[in-house]
Amino acid sequence: LWRASADFDGVIAWPDEPAEAAAFAALAASVPTVWMGHAGQGERVGFANEAIGAQAAEYLLGRGLRALAFYGERLDRGYARERAAGFRARAAAAGVTAALHD
Repeated sequence: LWRASADFDGVIAWPDEPAEAAAFAALAASVPTVWMGHAGQGERVGFANEAIGAQAAEYLLGRGLRALAFYGERLDRGYARERAAGFRARAAAAGVTAALHD
């Protein structure tokens, strides 16, 4: 588990475990904290997941690739489904069918 120290003025936190989230929540009472994704309470930075997927497809398409696949190990999660949707939509707009693997 991450331990707080006094050598910083602010934190960007993306805890993976409940114990980490609790530690950051306690820290946030005294140190400005920005939470990544859906964790924590207070200031938050989110992700444009469909845009992330579309940008990834654009990168590959821009290099002339046409046999594309999206691998998402966590397709049961909303963010992964959104990224896959953006990837496949951008590929489809270029006339390419992208495979989906999980």
